Amino acid sequence: MFRIILRRYGTAKVTIGLTLISILLSLGITWGVNALLKGGPLGEGLAIAIIVPLLIAPIMNVQILRLLLQLDEAEQRLQVLSHTDDLTQTYNRRYFMQYIDQEFKRTKRYGGTFSIAILDLDNFKEINDKWGHLVGDQVLRTLTNMLNASIRQADVCARYGGDEFIFLFPQTDKQQTEIWLHRIYETFATNSIQVDSLQIRVSFSVGVAVFDATLDNFDDLLRQADNALYGAKHTGRNHFMLN
Repeated sequence: MFRIILRRYGTAKVTIGLTLISILLSLGITWGVNALLKGGPLGEGLAIAIIVPLLIAPIMNVQILRLLLQLDEAEQRLQVLSHTDDLTQTYNRRYFMQYIDQEFKRTKRYGGTFSIAILDLDNFKEINDKWGHLVGDQVLRTLTNMLNASIRQADVCARYGGDEFIFLFPQTDKQQTEIWLHRIYETFATNSIQVDSLQIRVSFSVGVAVFDATLDNFDDLLRQADNALYGAKHTGRNHFMLN
């Protein structure tokens, strides 16, 4: 909770707030001790109760809050890194597995639908063999950017491994997924990937599976998409197959 407040209002405003609280506590303690000891007027005592925390609290609070803010930012960066693929800077397989598990359970419990698609580059090894792995890495990075630009904000794209990518399309049925696939194939049919002075044409095969309430878990759905991809690969490549 405190970190949320710190993120929302910043170090300066939180420091002022904590200083005011320190002054109020100091005044309360001073008044309480004076009442307990049955002392006299609190003129000088009240002044000291205000001045001391006013001088000390901001210095201490600023240092502590800066450390907390740095710690919070570091934890957020680590969380992002744990979900991110190093090469393509998109989501990694681990994050996707966590996400699809939640989506599968939610859809199975409350109803609805979603679809997944596994995309595998055709003959990617030839790109690495012909131009080298650095060019191959750049192809994957550019491809990732193009794929992410083609999906909705609610959709999830992750690097599944090697030259495979996987997508989750919430609230999307087979027909809607097929529309997206036609659009993405048209995009890559008319556009090549540029790496330095090279213009590299890429093609890919895709296997699609749509949520089925009779399935026990998301592994079964992944297996269906993988089987559809296998079918697309072995019936000519450069096209998709829906399970």
